[in-house]
Amino acid sequence: MSDKPVARPRIADACICCGGQSLEKSPAILMPFVAHRVFGWAPVEIDDSWGLRTILNGNAYSICNSVSCLDCGMLFLDIRFSDPEMEALYSGYRQAEYTALRDHYEPGYAERNDTLNQGIGFIPEIEAFLTPFLPLPVRVLDWGGDTGINTPFKSASTLFHVYDISGKPGIAGAVRPRCMRASTIKANAASSSRPSAAPSRSAQPWRCCSSSASPPRAA
Repeated sequence: MSDKPVARPRIADACICCGGQSLEKSPAILMPFVAHRVFGWAPVEIDDSWGLRTILNGNAYSICNSVSCLDCGMLFLDIRFSDPEMEALYSGYRQAEYTALRDHYEPGYAERNDTLNQGIGFIPEIEAFLTPFLPLPVRVLDWGGDTGINTPFKSASTLFHVYDISGKPGIAGAVRPRCMRASTIKANAASSSRPSAAPSRSAQPWRCCSSSASPPRAA
């Protein structure tokens, strides 16, 4: 796959999936971790010392819009990141600096990440929940599945693809899709093989088969 930068609008004006123009927008807040990691924008508290006349005091976060496509149902963020911004977000993925900053904004992330790296113990419950809706054997694409250690239906699949940019080698049977971005994977694989620097505390894409921190429950 070519690593040539892809031209895209800064703010989406059409569905990123089907290209439809029938969109509904809802005000939202960009994840503080993402805003800090990509743009260097940390949340701030506005008080009287700012001397602002028309802005109310309070916490200020990076705003955005959640966009829903009325044609295909796709739900997405209106901000479209450039290739360098995507590199900034995912470089050193789940390594010391990345994990420390994310844990700063999402307390418990580091512990949850360690649990996922060791392998969750409720995969049978996930498979039992999904089995009534699937024709077995299945073909699996685990989007963001790390090494594939937590992917359901590993032993009941005819094809087991894991899309992840961590650069870690997959478990036995896991295949990396050819469409994955080579430069990011190579950089993360190289940095994960070197000793990590001490984490600094100065400061989520959906998944086809989600490895969450708790068993699924019927809604």
